[in-house]
Amino acid sequence: MGDHYEVDFVKTEYVDGKNIKENTFYTLCNHEFKEYGGFDGIKCAILSHKKDVYKVKNFGENDTSYVIEKDGVFSHGKTLKEARESFIYKISNRDTSAYENLTLDSVVTFEEAVKMYRVITGACEAGTKYFVSQLSEVKKKYTIAEIIKLTEGQYGSDSFKKFFEEK
Repeated sequence: MGDHYEVDFVKTEYVDGKNIKENTFYTLCNHEFKEYGGFDGIKCAILSHKKDVYKVKNFGENDTSYVIEKDGVFSHGKTLKEARESFIYKISNRDTSAYENLTLDSVVTFEEAVKMYRVITGACEAGTKYFVSQLSEVKKKYTIAEIIKLTEGQYGSDSFKKFFEEK
């Protein structure tokens, strides 16, 4: 979606079944083939993978980060500790009662919108930061209806929409 890249290096390799596997997508990271990953819509190169922990480099970022996956639930963090804490938050029972009286026309600050979205959907902090960093414009205030439209297709967007439309 609007991403443009300039080719500065090309590398080829044979599919040997061990280093380069069939039916697997790869990307070049520091001139080396790394498996391509996409966790909750965040594109990355998988640097290493052990059990349910992935060390990754997100496209467009210089630093490495971590992803934890259990039973199809993903959590991201700059450190392994942050990813674990975020995973626990994501699967926990979060109190949404503070948002029960809001309607589609209710107006909240940007900061309240981020907090509310995370509480209602369980979106991890790193994934939310990534989403916000991709926005072309950030307003100071939003209606709930605007947040629903803005986050359409993102992690948890269906549960966020359902939370407000079932009233």
